[in-house]
Amino acid sequence: MNKETLTLIVDHIREIAPGVRHIGFRRQDGKTLVVKPGQFITLLLPSEGEEVVRRNYSIATIPASSDPEVEIDLIEIALTYVNHGFASERLFSIKTGETLDMMGPSGRLLFFHEHKPPRRLILVATGTGVSPYRAMLPQLARFLTEDNTREIVLLFGIRTPHHVLYHDDFVTFAQQNQRFSFHCCYSREMPSNPSVCDHAGYVQTFLQTFPLEAAEDIVYLCGNPAMVDEAYTHLKACQFSIHTVRREKYLSAR
Repeated sequence: MNKETLTLIVDHIREIAPGVRHIGFRRQDGKTLVVKPGQFITLLLPSEGEEVVRRNYSIATIPASSDPEVEIDLIEIALTYVNHGFASERLFSIKTGETLDMMGPSGRLLFFHEHKPPRRLILVATGTGVSPYRAMLPQLARFLTEDNTREIVLLFGIRTPHHVLYHDDFVTFAQQNQRFSFHCCYSREMPSNPSVCDHAGYVQTFLQTFPLEAAEDIVYLCGNPAMVDEAYTHLKACQFSIHTVRREKYLSAR
């Protein structure tokens, strides 16, 4: 991780789903931040005494370039409210113009492939774990245009239709890229008029019914630790290796 501490200023705040907030920051010094899409930042939240609480949040900013490393001037994150959680209470009460310190970026959930590129990418997420995939959209578009046999599948596990985070971004991407498909798995409430891409239950359960090709697929897992562990166990049984599964567990901001 980059050990340098930077001060951020809150640029904007908006509610993107019930109990889910999107916050955009800029560096107080006016400079850009060099990131690799898929990385996270660590916010440093002062608490009682001299203790500082650290919480990691994936960068959700869609960069202007598909390069492996990019400069961004707006640092966007998404977070879910956790009742009585220290970080949640602090970040859900923050106002535009306030400042916070951060470290990073860091993380290994990056868009890259060694040796032979895969034919298909399968992106699995729950809740705000979809944020790094939003940041990868330019790279995903480039991946598809480089070879017309490639495909990308997003499997998104959420509670209700109201919790489809960044819905418009992914729907627009699907409209612009025919070899991208977007499936939603609802654990509590299905849409009133479900499509063929809407499924009842947990995303890790749906993954167990999804046709996989260990020799041609790379799978990304990001979100709830229980989902990541259960999905990874299934993938290992399907002959996937540590080289063809990328994972990051997304803990609630307590």
